[in-house]
Amino acid sequence: MNVAAGDAFSILDPTWPLATGVRSVITTRHTGVAGSNIFDEKLLGLSASIPDDSDEAHTVQQARSQLAGDLGLNLPPQWLQQAHGAEAIEASANGKIALADATFTRETGLACAVLTADCLPILVSAKDASIVAAIHAGWRGLASGIVGATLSELEVDARELMVYLGPAICAQHFEVGREVRQAFLAGCMADLKSSLVSRCFRPSDVKPGHYFADLYALARAQLRALGVIDIYGGGYCTFDQTSLFYSHRRSGDVGRMASLIWIES
Repeated sequence: MNVAAGDAFSILDPTWPLATGVRSVITTRHTGVAGSNIFDEKLLGLSASIPDDSDEAHTVQQARSQLAGDLGLNLPPQWLQQAHGAEAIEASANGKIALADATFTRETGLACAVLTADCLPILVSAKDASIVAAIHAGWRGLASGIVGATLSELEVDARELMVYLGPAICAQHFEVGREVRQAFLAGCMADLKSSLVSRCFRPSDVKPGHYFADLYALARAQLRALGVIDIYGGGYCTFDQTSLFYSHRRSGDVGRMASLIWIES
């Protein structure tokens, strides 16, 4: 991944062999409006409880518009009100925020976007550049089947897809209780060998019944079970890499990174 400075946003350029005509970017902590570098501002993330006419909502809308302008997007990206569920929707250029955790499109110039700050952003593209998708995958979304739900909406042979796993919290910093492990064993990964799922959870040496969960490994296991062969990324840690990423587990209620993918006009 290469870091590049935009007019107002520093972005990561994921390294994966996208077809000509498809572009993906991920913003970093170095985000601000009007060319500033402001840390720990909730510039791109907007809580559902914030009134649309509030100063905070206006600032977020301004930042999102600035980002779209920096990226040369003529259409507003499809932003989501993420709910840690398994709903995938087709993107629209109407500028409205949709309640879902994944979005996909075949339309040129329309970016699919998700926001994260420890959860796993997953970017998907057909190898022939015919369709793209962005998935917000926290552990709840992964356990409830957001990956499979999204891929089924694409109606593309999984072998003809490529996937990029964006920056997420790494296993050594993601301690969870036994209920999280059980959610995967009983949920969308119930048909996989329990030994495969268990390898994604390392038992804590200090706290009985606690595990260190590997979001990257859980996503890869699901993708491979669905038939996806070409999987890239997965080498970052939002908790550790403080200069690049926001981390909710490290710092509490913080800003968000945006992961976007689109078919260029």
